[in-house]
Amino acid sequence: MEYVDLYLIHWPISIKPGPNVFPMKKEDAVQFDFEGVWRAMEECHRLGLAKAIGVSNFTTKHLDKLLAVATITPAVNQVSLRWIYEQEVTPIVKSYNKETPKQNLDIFDWELTEEDRLKISHIP
Repeated sequence: MEYVDLYLIHWPISIKPGPNVFPMKKEDAVQFDFEGVWRAMEECHRLGLAKAIGVSNFTTKHLDKLLAVATITPAVNQVSLRWIYEQEVTPIVKSYNKETPKQNLDIFDWELTEEDRLKISHIP
């Protein structure tokens, strides 16, 4: 593979090295290096290894922290399975948490408003 279309930071957290144990314990969390990770991702973008770079599951607080050091604005903050579904794209999701797939099915009993769709369509 020569490049990826989109390279994401999936969560704005870091976990101590070692075996993955779910659910994660609060004491296993370590300081996340927003600047270092984003700089490395920007370099991947500059080298053509990633066509776009972005984040997932970031709050506005996390985004503010990231934007303070970013020279490339994240292409996305992927948080909405519903929007993907409404674009007639099939999302492929994975989780170690048995409840998450059940929660993902909650996208079928509601839909975005026309105002929401319009706002999303104007995001560069």
